[in-house]
Amino acid sequence: MSLIVIKGIADLDPGLVFSPRHYGVQERHAQSVGIRIGDFAEVVETRVSVKDLPQRRILRIVHAADLQSGYLDRPVKTRPNEPLIKLRAGDLVIMRTRPRLQQFAVVDEQAIEGKYGLWAGDAVHVLRGIGACSGEPLAFLVPFLQLEQTQNLLEDCLQGSINPQVKPSDLLAVAVPKTLFLDRHRYTTEVITAMNAIHEARSTLRSVARSVGKMQ
Repeated sequence: MSLIVIKGIADLDPGLVFSPRHYGVQERHAQSVGIRIGDFAEVVETRVSVKDLPQRRILRIVHAADLQSGYLDRPVKTRPNEPLIKLRAGDLVIMRTRPRLQQFAVVDEQAIEGKYGLWAGDAVHVLRGIGACSGEPLAFLVPFLQLEQTQNLLEDCLQGSINPQVKPSDLLAVAVPKTLFLDRHRYTTEVITAMNAIHEARSTLRSVARSVGKMQ
């Protein structure tokens, strides 16, 4: 499906952005009904420089496969080689690219229990609650991000030719249903309960695998 947007040169965004997709997304944001993510969350931009990071192997999100439709799989320990964001419990981490792969996850308490915490680099956006959601987990966004229409919108937000990414401003402009926001505590509880069940199931499977490994 083609997208045609007519703009005069004087009406183009800074940098003379010509992409019809860019302006099409702006129009969809303007027409959407609900509460914008930017009204209750921010994209964390503050990073700790390499020289100020612990000079040892620290837990960090390295692989896109660590983020699985809301569930945070096992991060790995590596030595820092780039500025990193220190994550907090309740943060929502989402890959900047390929929204259809549903590579996003909520950071749980277990993930940050280590001595040096959990860190993330430039491959992801880190959403953190502000205002009414300050200090609250953003787990209620998980079912919303799993919706096909949300994935389609984020897909349309991609910009760049070599490695298209979703800009922070476009992510924050996405509107969530008002009912979801008002009932967020119930949805957050349901999502966290489901994630804990996944964690326990995977821990059990790994334990079984270790037992089998000892047979060899």
